[in-house]
Amino acid sequence: ELCGVRPKWAEQSSDKRITGGHEAKPGSWPWMTSIFVTGLGEYFKCGAALISDRWVITAAHCTIANIGPILAAASKYPEMLKVRVGEHNLDQPEGTEEDLNVKKVVLHPKWDIGVENTPNGKQIYSKHDIALIELSSPVNFTSNVKSMCLDNGQLFKAGTMCYIAGWGTKKVKGPATRILHEAALPLVSHEQCNGPKSYSGVIGGNLICAGYKQGGVDTCEGDSGGPLMCQGDGKRWFLTGVASFGHIGCGVPYKYGVYTRVVNHLQWISQVTGMDLSQPQVDYIPLIT
Repeated sequence: ELCGVRPKWAEQSSDKRITGGHEAKPGSWPWMTSIFVTGLGEYFKCGAALISDRWVITAAHCTIANIGPILAAASKYPEMLKVRVGEHNLDQPEGTEEDLNVKKVVLHPKWDIGVENTPNGKQIYSKHDIALIELSSPVNFTSNVKSMCLDNGQLFKAGTMCYIAGWGTKKVKGPATRILHEAALPLVSHEQCNGPKSYSGVIGGNLICAGYKQGGVDTCEGDSGGPLMCQGDGKRWFLTGVASFGHIGCGVPYKYGVYTRVVNHLQWISQVTGMDLSQPQVDYIPLIT
């Protein structure tokens, strides 16, 4: 099963490079995964990406959730999460979905959230905000369910148009959409992302930024934990970032979406999952403009 291959019709429909967000076509991002918190009632928590038949990748902060009044950690109670693949409309069964139980949740050992004082005031940051979820049983791959390739050091330069997709639950105004949306947005250099109007130096090498300088309220299409997807050689799609903080694809000028940089975490991913990620690694300085 080749990773990172979208249906042919989906490739053709995405060429328009629409900058604002819009509804995705069902099945067009077959590795998009939704994470639900179960327990007292069930609710949608985060986006994620399927990287093999048994493993899903998301943000570490997505694995801490409220069950009633209690804040619980899925690394301790994996049964509190449920994973759904093949999803399009959160409210409607379409026959393409598969629900899976979670066997294990592994957080990056150096995950950290904090606030840093910068010359431009306090700035929130997150480090190594990445988690791996092992499923209790393997996913059935179908035309709507496929795995995504991991960015193994392809040089995606600043300005490269990539995509985010999600159920848009982080809308600044108005209700969350319950249907998968997508938006194209450019990668942003570290220099630009660390500018005084942006993140004032808290963006380190393990992070990657994407979005528009002018913001744009119509691009709140990403979810926390969801994938930043870039198209590499041979038209295959690579998981370049995992949505962590900032206004993820959302409409605040200079506040780019900030993503955990996958290529810097490959060794850890390989250790945890046992996946062979020994494709040629390219050592490079990230995102030189």
